[in-house]
Amino acid sequence: MRGESSEHYVFVHRKDGWWRTEQPMMSWSYNEKYCGGGMYVLWNDKGPRTIIGIAAGHNCLACGKQGYSESITELMVRVETRGTKPLVFAPLVVGTRDKTWRMDEFSGPGVDPKMLNEPDCKLGGSATSLTEKWPSDDEVILSGGTGTGGPVDTTIKIGVDAPLAAPGRYRFVR
Repeated sequence: MRGESSEHYVFVHRKDGWWRTEQPMMSWSYNEKYCGGGMYVLWNDKGPRTIIGIAAGHNCLACGKQGYSESITELMVRVETRGTKPLVFAPLVVGTRDKTWRMDEFSGPGVDPKMLNEPDCKLGGSATSLTEKWPSDDEVILSGGTGTGGPVDTTIKIGVDAPLAAPGRYRFVR
């Protein structure tokens, strides 16, 4: 089997050296012949506080190789660099996006319509993103979704459903 897997940690560099989280924040595992993964990372530095925004995706051939399926997990991670050692708060899942589409949408004709009618081939998609508002440096209010989760204190497996954070007020307490 042509497997690809990776684990991603948070690394912090300070004057006193390098530091990293004890466990990975997220991981991928997939057959690289039929699937792929990737991520975009945005940093928002505000003094000793950093908010990392991550969009991590997992995509595969679907519908009997007649389509593509993609799952994206959007994460918010807070990192503090002050203190005796840096602190990485558990990530919040602030968005999810899923879509399955026909291969010929982008690559021309040649799709076998019988495969698109298989029971496990559900074309279409969904997207949910929470809106964030920061009333103070240590507090975020998330709104606009119907999530039931909270901070994720285990490794998030990209491509496997992670619970969307529940709307509400989150405090970052050391």
